[in-house]
Amino acid sequence: MTPTATLTNNHPPTTRQSDLKNTPNSREESETPHPDTSYNYGYFDLGPDEAWIIEFEPPECEYWNIQLGNHWLESLDFEYYQTNLNHHTAAVEDDGSVRVVVARQDPGHPNWLDTAGHARGGLALRWVGADNEPEVRCRVEEL
Repeated sequence: MTPTATLTNNHPPTTRQSDLKNTPNSREESETPHPDTSYNYGYFDLGPDEAWIIEFEPPECEYWNIQLGNHWLESLDFEYYQTNLNHHTAAVEDDGSVRVVVARQDPGHPNWLDTAGHARGGLALRWVGADNEPEVRCRVEEL
């Protein structure tokens, strides 16, 4: 089986909070969980010696996080495995970029997200209060 890993922006912000003051409970408000939040979703199918590399330059924002989940995006066992990172916990490169490594075994990278034994699963990456969305680059590599 060929390894796969994809990431798409399925839920960009459609309305800003200031726009909702005049139209509470509008359709635009219900299209995303919060109007100042945008989401990227992805799915992976990795072999035991493969890693999904995700790179981006975080924008100025209130909060961002990335987390692994199962096929239905239910969070994995975050109590015993490192399955998420955010703007406080991620190691940032000297150029301001963040590289996340999703793998079934520890590759020795500070931003390793452990699949907790899962070969397949989902990923959510969200930005809260960002004025723009960064380009997110992904690839699968051999460990």
